[in-house]
Amino acid sequence: MRFFRTFAVLTIVALAGQVSASAAEPRVYLFWGASCPHSQAARSFLLKQRERDPNLQLLELETEGSLINAVLLSKLLAKIGLPELTVVPTVVVGSSITIGYIDDAITGQEIMDTIAACRKDGCRDVIEQLIDELDQPDQAKLPPRRPTTCRAEVEMAILP
Repeated sequence: MRFFRTFAVLTIVALAGQVSASAAEPRVYLFWGASCPHSQAARSFLLKQRERDPNLQLLELETEGSLINAVLLSKLLAKIGLPELTVVPTVVVGSSITIGYIDDAITGQEIMDTIAACRKDGCRDVIEQLIDELDQPDQAKLPPRRPTTCRAEVEMAILP
């Protein structure tokens, strides 16, 4: 598992190095699938937001072509009680998780509101915590790879 943890950390550090923002800036993790139109809509929205705001730390984690990204998404969904699902798009800001994407006006605005709240009050990065957990002994086996579901309906969750 140390390989996956190291690979994930290097991948995220490399992606984070592409943006120049303060340490207080929350990271926005977008788990997306190239074949999912809802993922494409969420990705397009977030890329436009990053163009408008260069401090926005957007980390794109495509899950169809990357095992480590799929494993991180699987672990995240298991943590919020959806262990049988792999759903894209999934957007994580701090400990707030948005699953699905309706449109820019609804889901996009919810994501931007979450980013604003994290900028104001701060928030912990649950994805960093999941990467740390990949190195724990009870995580020695990879979860089985599940088919990815593309979803428009939105579910929100916040990890305690």
